[in-house]
Amino acid sequence: MSPLRVLQAVGTLDRGGVETWLLHVLRRVDRRDIEIDFLVHGAASGALTQEAVELGAEVLRIGGHRRPGYGRRLERLLRENRYDILHSHLHFFGGRILRTAARAGVPVRIAHSHSVRSSLASSGRFRRAYTRLMGRWIRRYATHRLACSRPASLALFGEATGNGADPSTLYCGIELDPFAPGPRLDGGALRAELGIPPNTLVIGHVGRFRPVKNHHFILEMASAAASAGLDCSFLLVGDGELEETIRRRVRTLGLESRVRFAGARADVPELMNAVIDVLVLPSLHEGLPLVLMEAQAAGVPSVVTRTISDEVDVVPGAIVRLSLQESHQRWVQAALQAARGVSLEHAFDQMKGSPFNVNNSAAALCALYRRAAEPHRPVSRL
Repeated sequence: MSPLRVLQAVGTLDRGGVETWLLHVLRRVDRRDIEIDFLVHGAASGALTQEAVELGAEVLRIGGHRRPGYGRRLERLLRENRYDILHSHLHFFGGRILRTAARAGVPVRIAHSHSVRSSLASSGRFRRAYTRLMGRWIRRYATHRLACSRPASLALFGEATGNGADPSTLYCGIELDPFAPGPRLDGGALRAELGIPPNTLVIGHVGRFRPVKNHHFILEMASAAASAGLDCSFLLVGDGELEETIRRRVRTLGLESRVRFAGARADVPELMNAVIDVLVLPSLHEGLPLVLMEAQAAGVPSVVTRTISDEVDVVPGAIVRLSLQESHQRWVQAALQAARGVSLEHAFDQMKGSPFNVNNSAAALCALYRRAAEPHRPVSRL
């Protein structure tokens, strides 16, 4: 029997949490069983594109959805490639993609929520109307609904009904091998590269420079630490549209000696293992941040907002929650206490047995694909 053909609909193939997880899945599938391709909407190819192609995936660029003829181009692409499954990771915009996939005859259409943002409470009238329309299309055209967490399910699909057709939770996973216990890495060279003094405590953040990540809050933490004369540095890992804005703000606050920019990097496990002492995540909202899984696997404690679901708590005592209404000084104090007072000796073993181990989550996803597609596959005859 021919392999299942799956198309993953994403924005770009940059080093985001969802995209990185999908690459981990791609590494683990046998293309004789399941073929995975990507539909991307960004103008740039994305940092993960080359690896995806080397692993055998086709990366299909359709252009922005605001360009005239987007729907016709998408329907033609789907008809020509004859996919068995369309898996959308584009939140509400997935409604349009799933509707087009249904018209193109794609039998299995999956809506997957990775965000807790519903867009209904605080958006303008046009945005609320758009959200309601996309929600109706998702309910009508999605054959399966998945979410990375309970809050993410609520944000896209609404309250559970208990009628047997509710969305399923499928946790994304991380690659654990880079965090496996072994000889302690010498962080001296990495610290020197980043301009961080050898014995300074490092408060880290890993994430794209986007409004939701709340980098301005981290800079206020750094300013509070400087005012108190605390010996700590802040390391910001990632890139994005707000990076230059944040760099200018660092210069305005005179924090150049305390705040370091690492850029988008492939060696996050090494940074976790050898440089970062405590992670902070003051995000305005999150679906289910995989960086917290990486921190726990590395035995790095985290201080995060209270809005982040407790589903991320795998290692007891690893995550401390605070409100964004609490002072920046309080956040700094909590970070220093966590870095110096939490023992996470058995963290790796606990992560290995969890659903956030990518081996477990990839197996669960592939099993779902097979179950969903089975009724639509031709029956082999001997």
